Amino acid sequence: MKTEHTPAPWRNDSGKIFAQGDYRDPHLDLIATPANGKHADARRIVACVNGCEGLENPLEDVKVLQDRLKRATDGLQSVVDWFTKPCSLTDTHPECLPQIMANAARGTLQAIQAKSS
Repeated sequence: MKTEHTPAPWRNDSGKIFAQGDYRDPHLDLIATPANGKHADARRIVACVNGCEGLENPLEDVKVLQDRLKRATDGLQSVVDWFTKPCSLTDTHPECLPQIMANAARGTLQAIQAKSS
């Protein structure tokens, strides 16, 4: 994939941001120095750039992943809730619990997979 920006990986060195290049002169791979001079900002910028490498639209990709994670955790929570609810005479026989759990997990996975395709 051809990009218009300096490709990752980037690195942080004393608050200055550098590209990882095969340059003979280290000044040629200097990308930026945060205007406020804060090293933490440089570390964060480098982490974001390197973490998003290969993503076409990082903001949208992160939103999709957050949505998938929420659906997965909601589905798993429903399984936990079912297993921790008080028992009564009308509940399913205990010998059926593995099948019920498998069906709940299967349904959750199918929902996640359907939304992700």
